[in-house]
Amino acid sequence: MNISPADRAPTQAGVATVIVAAIAWGVLVAQSAWVGSMGAMSTLGAFVATWMVMMTAMMLPAAVPFVSGFVRGTRGRWPLEAAVLVAAYLAVWTAFGAVAHGLYSLLPPAWMDQRLVAGLAIVAAGLYAFTPIQRSFQVRCHAMCAEPPRSAGAGGLEYGMSCGGCSWALMVALLFLGISNLAWMVAAAGVVLVYKLAPPRPRWQNTAAITLLAAGIGVALLPV
Repeated sequence: MNISPADRAPTQAGVATVIVAAIAWGVLVAQSAWVGSMGAMSTLGAFVATWMVMMTAMMLPAAVPFVSGFVRGTRGRWPLEAAVLVAAYLAVWTAFGAVAHGLYSLLPPAWMDQRLVAGLAIVAAGLYAFTPIQRSFQVRCHAMCAEPPRSAGAGGLEYGMSCGGCSWALMVALLFLGISNLAWMVAAAGVVLVYKLAPPRPRWQNTAAITLLAAGIGVALLPV
């Protein structure tokens, strides 16, 4: 049975997206061995470089259906179109990270290494996951996978903003947990997968929210 290049393209795009994310995870593992959280947060440039790799690792696996769906509707040079789509998507998260870093740097230094503050940030992410606005962004993410945009640049930006609206509180919590904390990166990436890939039904949504609440309380109250 012969499969045309057009039929293979969505699968190839999905595999390529996973490979890029896997490379980013490898970079994060290597980086965590010699750069601590404070080193990664020391300057805006260092933070943005680390943040871009983090978002590539954490967000791209959940974006595979979106990328594959978009490529399914393209004709011709799909690798270029897919690259523009992914770059636009990650640009939204990079901009969010730069703004978050600026606001984070304005906080009192005593807040930046406190388990209580980190725990409260996770609890806030869990509470946000119960809100109608978070769930509306989650539904929009699913809808864009089912009906991908025609424009790579505009589509990537729109999907990035929808994803940001869904997951921004979780990413803010990561700042307080430490952006070199691999365990929390993996946990947050798992929650993002639930947000983006699990059916947008109350059972899945409430499970993710309750899990975040429990994790936040544990971080805040339990000893190291």
